[in-house]
Amino acid sequence: MFKNFFFTIFLSLIFVSFLEASNEKINQQIFELKTSHDYAQKINDEKITLIMGQIIQKENEIKELEKELKEYVNKEDLEREINYQNNRIADINSHVDKLSISVTVVGILITVILLLFTGTFFYVSNKKHLEKVDEWINKNKDKILEPIHKEGNDLLRNIEDKALMFYQDQLKELNLDKKLNENQKQTETEIFNKVNKLLEHKEKEKYTYNDWNSKFLDYYYKERYEDALEAIDNAISKSKNNSELVTALVRKGFILGQLERNNDAIVIYNEVINKFKNDEGAVIKEKVLDALINKIEMNLIENNENNEDDLSLFHYLSKERKENLMKYSMLRIIENAKKMNQDIEIKKWKREFSDTKFTNWFFDELKNWINKYEDEVVKERLLRYIDIFEKHNESVEEN
Repeated sequence: MFKNFFFTIFLSLIFVSFLEASNEKINQQIFELKTSHDYAQKINDEKITLIMGQIIQKENEIKELEKELKEYVNKEDLEREINYQNNRIADINSHVDKLSISVTVVGILITVILLLFTGTFFYVSNKKHLEKVDEWINKNKDKILEPIHKEGNDLLRNIEDKALMFYQDQLKELNLDKKLNENQKQTETEIFNKVNKLLEHKEKEKYTYNDWNSKFLDYYYKERYEDALEAIDNAISKSKNNSELVTALVRKGFILGQLERNNDAIVIYNEVINKFKNDEGAVIKEKVLDALINKIEMNLIENNENNEDDLSLFHYLSKERKENLMKYSMLRIIENAKKMNQDIEIKKWKREFSDTKFTNWFFDELKNWINKYEDEVVKERLLRYIDIFEKHNESVEEN
């Protein structure tokens, strides 16, 4: 199509060039005629000047010279001939100018016609090609758009993943504490809503450890403990390092305690203790301590004896952690309170830990266990002690 168009333009240019060459040749002939006329005029002027000079110099020969001029050179005839030649040249110039204009106009018209013809041909050919292109695009548009859609979806997923990571980072340090104030609850609820919204666009098969851990926290705060247990099991299966694994296992033990599956919780805590007790990492040591103190609590509730190895390990790891010792001493007081009054021990405990607060500790399991006690006297005593321990943080703030 483009070859035909350029070939037509090329022929048009050749034709115009030919017309210009013809016009140039005619102009050359006119120039030669004008040159001949000027030359003749020059000769004539010289002859007249010579004759007039002879007349002035030789008055006696004027008549003879005039006769001779009349015989050989008739001035009127010569002027008449010159005027004739001038008129002829003027006519030729007029015709040449008209011819030149006509040739130029004809050339332009021919060029315009050729361009119109070429344009029409180009339009018709182009229309056919455009129809073929449209047909090809319609057939292959999905294949053409596939990489564009893929790139757009990848970009969207990347943005969503970064947003998800941002919100999940805010949940990492969240303790399993139900006693959130209204502002905290509102903030956490907003974060969970955003996380859940982002996870709706993600296939569950592609959920990461952080995704399942976020779901676990959301279910926990909504008291959907069975769903929380399923979520933390999935988090365990997606864990990529010991830090993630030990955190998820301790949380699984905790949620089993919320479901009053205490013996199952003890199994999980034993797994944590046996697998990670020799790990030197600070985070993992802290989680092993959590497993130990939670296991001691579960043994109290289930009326099991604590393993001496566990107690030794607990005291070894807790030597610089006063809060863990406070929790252990509290559990020992409750265990002894099943048999006798512990008011003196309570006072000693309060003095020793007057500057230490409970963090990440719940009394729900202990209260559920106490409320099932058949001995009302023991139940009343235990609940009174639990109430003292629950209010301990308030007394620390007052001091």
